[in-house]
Amino acid sequence: MGKPEQEPVHEASYDLTKKFSFDSIEGFDDHISLHIRDYDRLGATVLALADNFVIGGKRVYDVGCSTGKLITALDEKYADRKAEYVGIDVNHNFAKDFVDTPTVKFNKADVTQGYVFSEASLILSLFTLQFIDPKDRLKVLDSISDSLDIGYGFIVAEKVYPDSANAFRILEGGSSDHKLAHTSPEEVIKKERDIRDIMRPFEEELLVAELRKRFRSTTTIWSCFNFRAYMCIK
Repeated sequence: MGKPEQEPVHEASYDLTKKFSFDSIEGFDDHISLHIRDYDRLGATVLALADNFVIGGKRVYDVGCSTGKLITALDEKYADRKAEYVGIDVNHNFAKDFVDTPTVKFNKADVTQGYVFSEASLILSLFTLQFIDPKDRLKVLDSISDSLDIGYGFIVAEKVYPDSANAFRILEGGSSDHKLAHTSPEEVIKKERDIRDIMRPFEEELLVAELRKRFRSTTTIWSCFNFRAYMCIK
């Protein structure tokens, strides 16, 4: 009988002795791709759908832009549109590396404090609202909706809770298995504990209901495990 195969050894991608924080995490783009399955396809989907909303003389905003990768990719893809792009993030870890260009501007700002989205034709928010206190989250949605004219768009991605405990168990299990293919069990458990007090996702039914109160069209454009993305049209 041969020797049993040894379990693969995973090395943590961040210091397990420290509490998780967006202000300290390094390699964020790689980190989120490893923790959210199919994340790269979501980015490609956003880039494709933006074709309908990037308009010359108008602005595209990315709320919670982190490293600015997406907003920069939009600028590069639609350079001929002569639009303006604005990346917004409150975390110092990202803001310290912001570099403005003639067409892309970055703001270190808290969108819960009355941020004004001026001349917007498209607003993005990928996995950001879930980290905002629910009462402030609805105010941000109001501000986003109020800033858009008829026909303009809002693309939002969030972790959501399904409509049953059994569905949650199955989806969360699949998501955890994906993470375990890249990280250690200790890291997965520690991060889940660390973000309990800062991430409060909505139930999917509630999130969709709130979006439909503010937009005349809300359509699912991407889905993987317990993560969803929606295209909303004012």
